[in-house]
Amino acid sequence: MTFLLPHNKKIPMPIPSRLILTILALLSLQTRAADLQELPLWPHLKTPKTLPAEIITERSKDATPNRAITNVTQPTITVYLPPNADGNTAAAIICPGGGYRALAIDKEGHEIARWLNSIGVAGILLNYRLPHP
Repeated sequence: MTFLLPHNKKIPMPIPSRLILTILALLSLQTRAADLQELPLWPHLKTPKTLPAEIITERSKDATPNRAITNVTQPTITVYLPPNADGNTAAAIICPGGGYRALAIDKEGHEIARWLNSIGVAGILLNYRLPHP
């Protein structure tokens, strides 16, 4: 996306602005928790075939899910809207931790999004790209 200046000079839109616009557009879709969809952040970008595949590892020692994702190449977002969401719902972007090696997707992602929903806040879970070994 680009902006046109008065003299027809094009300047690219900064990445943070693209992210914010994408999130706002997705919030307007009114996706409910029962209809969760993982959406690519940049659907038009192709992932090089030379990169290793994304790996999801279960780390839990009990019945509680505790997955970690490594080799993330295609960033995605998952929007969790509370049941009574309207166009003025507060939202928080959730970036799961993992020491920049992996994403702790359940404990620091999906659980937080569900908790935010319980207090009436939309949770936007970001699966961001990670470096490859």
